[in-house]
Amino acid sequence: MYHPNVSVTYGHNEESDRTPSQSSGAESIANTNKSGTKASITLTQLIWDGGRTDTAVDIAKRNSQKAQINLELTIEDVIVEGVTVYINMIKNYNTYQANLKIEDNAKKALAMTIEKVKKGEASKMEQLQIEQQFRTYQTLTMTSKLAYDSAVERFRTVWKFTPKNIDQMPMPVSDLLGMIPEAGTNVKNNTTIKIASMDVKIAEQQLRFDNADFKPRVDGKLSYTEKEGELGGGFDNEQKEEWRAD
Repeated sequence: MYHPNVSVTYGHNEESDRTPSQSSGAESIANTNKSGTKASITLTQLIWDGGRTDTAVDIAKRNSQKAQINLELTIEDVIVEGVTVYINMIKNYNTYQANLKIEDNAKKALAMTIEKVKKGEASKMEQLQIEQQFRTYQTLTMTSKLAYDSAVERFRTVWKFTPKNIDQMPMPVSDLLGMIPEAGTNVKNNTTIKIASMDVKIAEQQLRFDNADFKPRVDGKLSYTEKEGELGGGFDNEQKEEWRAD
């Protein structure tokens, strides 16, 4: 759209010569053919296209801005994921530790009940009840241990290092993820909303572009033609030049 279209032609041509001539004192038309070479170069430049070019550029700009916002969203998602896996690991660690303590207390209670049964101070039924509770707590501990191991593995995958001393470990700095985050933003700067807004603008620009298709185009054309031989006006190597602007 910005650069002129250039076309070049060259070849042997023949033209019908209808030059007036005098024959026996009366004017007549000579119908003879002239032959020769003809070379032409034409430059066509778009002058006005009803807003198509501007709209196409605007759409390209919006798509570029949207791509940048998508990059921001990806960065935000990575940071959020990093924080989430850290919190999830700490939560599962605390749950696992709490279940260990409950299981240990249940184990002590079971040992005391067994001693009471031996001394005749408690019934066998009471021992069975305490033992059943202990087995339940064992199952909870095992389940929480699996959840904790899974959370640690997820943390290792995201942060690329194995956590140590989790009960004392602070939140890792975000540049361990390969980035340094900026401060939190308000709802107006929410990236998802920004992307949706950009989609609306792109759709509006596309509508402008579609409407422009029904508008006329204006082209400027400049051509130069060179004719040689008989086409140049003679019988030898005469040359004729023509300029034309439309």
